Amino acid sequence: PILVYWKDFVSKQEVISFLCAEVTREVALPEDFEKLVFEREKIGNTAFGNRVAIAHPIHVVGSDNVLALAILNSPIDWDGEDVQLVFLLTIGSSKTRELQSFYRIMNRLINSRELVDHLVRSSNFEEVERTLRTAAEA
Repeated sequence: PILVYWKDFVSKQEVISFLCAEVTREVALPEDFEKLVFEREKIGNTAFGNRVAIAHPIHVVGSDNVLALAILNSPIDWDGEDVQLVFLLTIGSSKTRELQSFYRIMNRLINSRELVDHLVRSSNFEEVERTLRTAAEA
């Protein structure tokens, strides 16, 4: 599943907590899921430049790959980087080739100011889907 939210946040912690709560409402994940995401954040920066961060738990949880996206009206500080798109990726134990496709799409997105701008300006799921599809086809 892909979950998308348009919302304002003031901190990295607030975004992660919100996305973790939303994801655990939609799919079965361990009770300590949010803790696992914050553990991963302690290891190193998950902001990749171009206003994009990709948060994820420190290890595989659940059985499915799940993606949540928070699109912020204004950038927030993410360990010294301005971030406006926050992806929360949960890699399940049943890894599939979809994951490699996701990495390719994210690489193209991170390296394209135009695609990031499209996502930031999006106002509905269809626009997000169209932009991600464009990244996949580039």
